[in-house]
Amino acid sequence: MVQSGAGDEKEKPEPKDNGIRFKVQIATSSKRIELKPKNFNGLEGVQETKGNDLWKYSVGDERTLESARALQKTCRDKGFDGCFITAFKDGQRIDLQQAVTLAHDL
Repeated sequence: MVQSGAGDEKEKPEPKDNGIRFKVQIATSSKRIELKPKNFNGLEGVQETKGNDLWKYSVGDERTLESARALQKTCRDKGFDGCFITAFKDGQRIDLQQAVTLAHDL
């Protein structure tokens, strides 16, 4: 069950698992940041990846772009104004537009 803001309940089918996930990248750093909520304005579940000598920090593992946008709003509300949505297919980063297209093709 998914509840709307007005309090009515709507049945919303769970999206198919197509291997596509959306995350919200909140920070990039040349130095590793300890994964404690206090270091990320209280956000929990922060994940790190390293690439090109940079540490990238993101949250979420969303199946839909809609839920990733809601998470992005939460991140912005916590002070991460420059956060953005990234997309992955089977664990590999892909172009966001490609992910949206693949998600709609199902």
